[in-house]
Amino acid sequence: MKVKILAFGDMHDRTDLLNMAIGIENPDIILSCGDNDVYEDMGKPYIGVYGNHETQIAEAIMNGSVKFRNVKLLKPGEIIKLKDIKISGFPGNHAKEKKEWHHYTKSEAEKALKKMSPSQGINIFITHEAPLNMADWNVDHTKHFGCPHIRRMVDKIRPRLALSGHIHSPQIRVNGYTTAINVGKLALGQYFIISMDTEGFLIQGAEQRQLPVEMGV
Repeated sequence: MKVKILAFGDMHDRTDLLNMAIGIENPDIILSCGDNDVYEDMGKPYIGVYGNHETQIAEAIMNGSVKFRNVKLLKPGEIIKLKDIKISGFPGNHAKEKKEWHHYTKSEAEKALKKMSPSQGINIFITHEAPLNMADWNVDHTKHFGCPHIRRMVDKIRPRLALSGHIHSPQIRVNGYTTAINVGKLALGQYFIISMDTEGFLIQGAEQRQLPVEMGV
């Protein structure tokens, strides 16, 4: 079965753009890499993680105290199965000290890593920060902005697809078994359409799309 995925991040409350993308693409699944600020049901399965620019409504959605019919934000390392695809994720951004609710520390990342295994059969892994040296170039392609903790998770579980946001720099890198995609910034109209075949979980296509919005929004 072929599954059409709309992957985005860094919406920064521009739900109008998400609605526009959904209307154009009619995806089977919506996957979010965080920094949305606003959440609402979109009439499609909507799975993601929170980022570092969010209100605490995102944490409440993740913990289940605020509920939407179709929206699911993943807890660290949580796995769900949707249309035969196993999806997992790790939310937030790394900090040496946990000064904000969305921060995770090195020890928290290492604790989560110990529970992860390739035998879990995760097909898609969603994070806000990119894995180090995997689709983590800045906009000018002069510096890598990936996180080593996320890279260790990706290397251990070996997902077919690793999705991230945060750096507002859309790009793809194939790293052995895993295709890493930084989905860009939806607030600038950027998102990806990915086609995955659930027989073998092969990626049959991954294409960046651009909505007609002015740069600098």
